[in-house]
Amino acid sequence: MVGCAGMSDHDAFLQAILENPDDDAPRLMYADWLTEHGDPRGEFIRIQIELARLEPGGRFEQLKEQEEALLRRHREDWIASVREMASKVEFSRGFISEVTLSPRHFKHAEALFRLTPVQHLVVHPVAGEVRELVRLVSSPVLGVLKGLTFLGTFLNGIALAALAASPHLRNLRRLCCSSTSLGPAEIDELTSGPGLCAIETLVLSYNRLGSEGLKKLFLCGHLGNLEYLNLSSNGIDCGGVEALAESPFLEGLKVLDLSRNQVSDRGVQALTQSRHLTRKTGINLYGNPVSRRVQASVSARFRGQIGF
Repeated sequence: MVGCAGMSDHDAFLQAILENPDDDAPRLMYADWLTEHGDPRGEFIRIQIELARLEPGGRFEQLKEQEEALLRRHREDWIASVREMASKVEFSRGFISEVTLSPRHFKHAEALFRLTPVQHLVVHPVAGEVRELVRLVSSPVLGVLKGLTFLGTFLNGIALAALAASPHLRNLRRLCCSSTSLGPAEIDELTSGPGLCAIETLVLSYNRLGSEGLKKLFLCGHLGNLEYLNLSSNGIDCGGVEALAESPFLEGLKVLDLSRNQVSDRGVQALTQSRHLTRKTGINLYGNPVSRRVQASVSARFRGQIGF
């Protein structure tokens, strides 16, 4: 690999990896170079890439042991350059790909994303740090993200509107806003712009959407690629589910998690009679007040597609 003028071999490899995060080829080239220079990181990169391609089994378990042994010996050295920039890091395919940031780390985000191919960002509890959070979710560096998770973070309308309006989330496929105090008004902000158009997985569990929030969600028009929707523990009742059953929005979903809500027999019957419910959609209704009679009838008809 030939680097630009003034760029070391290491920097040239890293730049190629950052520019092509889904391509294993530059990672494997870098692994060969590291091995030639006696660096065990090369072996680690190759092992993790192979693990990412394997199903659990004999070879997988053997490689997993080697991976864990290398991490025990070298993890502290390999995370040294980012230790002060994140609360937690996880490796994938040989590089730090998931980072957890708290407000004190937000200022380091751009530098961090230049050091490693981050693809999943976890934002730790934020309270009263709205300006910093808005700056973070509006940053161009988020253009590389495939996953964004807010953990127990209070997301107000300002931050959600900035997220929805961001032009930098074109690659984002998974958004998790679990336990973030979202209600119907916050759903208005979250769905107010095209920022989430590419989302395939949306987790909104343990909030307070209610049926009103559910209706706002599937009427927004910006979630046409959504396949997995988790609305567990949101106080959703039959009114919301009946409206959902009438919506074409249901047709695109592969998984709908409505567990631990307030959906009774009437809501379940509306779902099962919906012309928009396809055989590819799995629905979780665990923890809802559904009678045993309806559970038995639905379970027999849908054979595991709808679970209680």
